[in-house]
Formats: sequence, C-alpha cells, structure tokens
Amino acid sequence: MGQWRRFASSRPLSKAGLGTETHARPVHDRGSLTAERTTLAGREAALVADLAAEQARAAQEADKAGKAIAAFTTLAESFDALAAARSRPWWRRLVG
Repeated sequence: MGQWRRFASSRPLSKAGLGTETHARPVHDRGSLTAERTTLAGREAALVADLAAEQARAAQEADKAGKAIAAFTTLAESFDALAAARSRPWWRRLVG
C-alpha cells in the first residue's frame, strides 16, 4: 500500500492516466457511434466546402489588390514624369 501511495502522489493525474481520458463506450452503443460518424462526415464536408469558398474569395481579393497596386504604380510613375518635366522652368531649358 505504501508503494501505491508514493506512486499516486509522485505523478500527476494526467501522467498516471486518470481523469483526463474519455471513457470507452459500451459495445451496445455502436449505433450511436455510426450516427455520430455520419454527422461528423457531414460537418467535415460542409467545412471543406466553406474552406474552398474562402480560398476562392481570398484569391479574388488578392487579384483585386494586385490590380489596385498596379493602378497606383502607374499613377505614381505618371506623377514622377510630371514632376521631372516641371523640375526646370521652361526658360532655363532655353538657356542651357
């Protein structure tokens, strides 16, 4: 008895395998397991469909963001060209 007491006090319940695991279901409960498996398979299919929809939406958003970045890049380049053209007054260009 003394050895068991030492064993029980030296290991936490999770390490000893007590209190943290779910208990095995009785054999006569297999029908509900089949129903639960079917329910979980349906949930998994729904989650897979949701994931595919979210991935498609993310791809669309990335495409829109890429187009916006390209538009702003073009705009910035045209502003840079305008700034470069106006950097010297027209009369200084005549002088040299």
